[in-house]
Amino acid sequence: MLLSSNIVYADISDHLPVVVQSNCYVGTLSHPKIIYKRIMSDSNKANFISALANTSESLCNDYNNLDLNAAYNRFLERFIEIYDNCFPLQKINLKSKNTPRKPWMTKGLVRSCIKKAKLFKQLKLNPNICNRTKYIIYKNKLQKLLKKAETQYYIDKFEFVKTNIKHTWSLIKTVLNNNNKTDLFDSIKVNNKTVNDKQQIANEFNRYFVNIGHNLAQSLPNTPNIPSYHSYLKGDFVNSFSLFLTTPDEICRVVAAMAPKN
Repeated sequence: MLLSSNIVYADISDHLPVVVQSNCYVGTLSHPKIIYKRIMSDSNKANFISALANTSESLCNDYNNLDLNAAYNRFLERFIEIYDNCFPLQKINLKSKNTPRKPWMTKGLVRSCIKKAKLFKQLKLNPNICNRTKYIIYKNKLQKLLKKAETQYYIDKFEFVKTNIKHTWSLIKTVLNNNNKTDLFDSIKVNNKTVNDKQQIANEFNRYFVNIGHNLAQSLPNTPNIPSYHSYLKGDFVNSFSLFLTTPDEICRVVAAMAPKN
């Protein structure tokens, strides 16, 4: 049974969202209302580096009296202790509308988004040239700031992981929103027989790819009297192939000129 319905003044789509309240129970999904996050501020980073520098001498003295495993465990314990002290977990309440939902969002940008929503509601309730102009100008400026904040965030992230190829590709997948994982198959058919053993599956794939060249050559027809390549590759082309050094700018231009693939 329908109890009530309302229209939400928000520019999240081309049409205003409609909220329907009903007494029919459809179940709810529980989401965490509180998260814990470490604040990686410049001051905390400076404190962390300073604490590590002040501890390095004492750790080195301890290593002289310990074996390799004990020295590593001692270092790891001290490192984690300093890390937790300099970057403590802080509780963040997600119920607050001022809480940033994206890592590049600041509280100032959140307040600006709330103000934009208020201007949008004012425009819908009182549509005139003045309100429309105020909303459009504010929205365009806010979109530029959001884009700039997001771009700078990922520039800093890529700079931080540039020496780790695994983390770099993980970050690229995050940017592309390519986190879908394809389920692996449990069996394959080899000569009309089902193979379920994982080791045998791996061996069959290896055998297939190793023998591609040989099997392809065996499948080609035997054609006698094939002319030599000298009959159509004529001339002397010494020093006709050369390589030149590239630059980061050239690589960026080539990548930028590539057509994006879905």
